[in-house]
Amino acid sequence: IAAVEVFNSRKMAAYVFSGGLASVKERSRSEIEWAALRSSGVAFGTVLLQGMALQAELSLAVFILTLMLIADWQVALGIVFYFSVVLGLFHWFSRPRFLLAGGDLSSGSVSVGQAITDIISAYREISVSRKMEYFLEVLGRAREQVAKSSATTTYLSSIPRLIVETALILGA
Repeated sequence: IAAVEVFNSRKMAAYVFSGGLASVKERSRSEIEWAALRSSGVAFGTVLLQGMALQAELSLAVFILTLMLIADWQVALGIVFYFSVVLGLFHWFSRPRFLLAGGDLSSGSVSVGQAITDIISAYREISVSRKMEYFLEVLGRAREQVAKSSATTTYLSSIPRLIVETALILGA
């Protein structure tokens, strides 16, 4: 996964910097940093890893379902219907929250980078004018957005297993 992440990070950086000076100037330093450095880490370190875990879980589910179909096909179809409803409802409720958290993570990360860049580039002026508290507050709000969206994503990622286990107990 790390090798795939590095490969695609290089491709993303090449894409970001291939559009010429005007294209680079359209984006802030933080947006370029997010696209070239951190977005690939989130995409491949998190999403791909979750996908691999999902593939393993699905393989196990197919194996168990095959055995159940051999043993009693009517009960197996009832179980498939039951879990399809449970997981469908979870997907319906959680999908908008995942999308919102992902967008917040991205924009919050860019805002954190921008706040740090602003503080570093204008440190003397900020110190002399005694506005450091304001800039630290902006940084804190952006970091809070990143932390909350990351926590939401982590929480929502752990729920399906709990739902399936609870549904299994209730179904049994």
